[in-house]
Amino acid sequence: MALLSKAASPVKLENLILSDVIGNPLDVIALGPTAPDPTTFVDAISTLRKFKIENEITVQVL
Repeated sequence: MALLSKAASPVKLENLILSDVIGNPLDVIALGPTAPDPTTFVDAISTLRKFKIENEITVQVL
């Protein structure tokens, strides 16, 4: 559940979504506060490794 959804609980949230994104994936259509993020810690580490910048991240982040 997204942060805004948790903060608004137990109130029901409704979104009006207009999209020009192919397939309409909610996590891509700028809905950050109301749509859950499907990525994981492993995804983040993979991205750091892909760009060979994992050694530039402080230990606190990892």
